[in-house]
Amino acid sequence: IPEGEPSLFQWSHRVVLSDFSLEEALPLAEGLSFPTDAANEIVTWVYRWTKGHPYLTQLLCQLLEEQHHVTWLEEEVDECIRHFIASPQGLREPHFQFVRTALTEPDVNGVSLLKPYLDLLEGKTENLKTNQTALDQLRLVGVLREDEEAIAIRNMVYQEVFPPSWVKHHLHPPTSTTQSDLLSSPAPQ
Repeated sequence: IPEGEPSLFQWSHRVVLSDFSLEEALPLAEGLSFPTDAANEIVTWVYRWTKGHPYLTQLLCQLLEEQHHVTWLEEEVDECIRHFIASPQGLREPHFQFVRTALTEPDVNGVSLLKPYLDLLEGKTENLKTNQTALDQLRLVGVLREDEEAIAIRNMVYQEVFPPSWVKHHLHPPTSTTQSDLLSSPAPQ
């Protein structure tokens, strides 16, 4: 944009996209090759992980469908999701890469979102309420959930992919960091 011209962002406005409710997510069961009741139960278990995040809900339903199981138990769904998160495929998942980069890369002022994100994970939301810039950035990245009463981590997926141990590792990295260190997420404690 030429100098002196109005910025595109001056004329924009924030559009808030909400997560699926469970009722809105249940039609995804039609894409699963299970009887209706079983498919609805699977989507409900996935919803517990994603809290309705549209992309993650669809991704995890697709992941489970691709396993070609005849039946699923809730514990098996949990294990499959945890395995995916820790797998090379999960580490390369573009959405997780986007969030990972957004949390770890410093902004133009040299400040990363790691400390505010750790506050969010640890429930120290009073710290966030006084840091509007960090709050706006965490909203933009999509890792927080807000309502009139509370600010919290958006879902269990983010808690598993980017747990406190991962944040602390990146806040205080070892002296020689390799590319694989940056990609990997230590197993949750």
